[in-house]
Amino acid sequence: MPQATFPLVQRDAYRWEIPPTARPGMRVPGIIYADASLARQIQEDQAVEQLANTATL
Repeated sequence: MPQATFPLVQRDAYRWEIPPTARPGMRVPGIIYADASLARQIQEDQAVEQLANTATL
């Protein structure tokens, strides 16, 4: 199954945001705290998708 791609917007040096428009039903933005290297790695697994799912609850 292909993995969904979600935009990560860098808000400051260590804070990244998935906008609430990234997935229908998201009630709040998803926030990730990571440096740039870790943020790239996070995008390669399902962590970002899981955060987007959680933001719909």
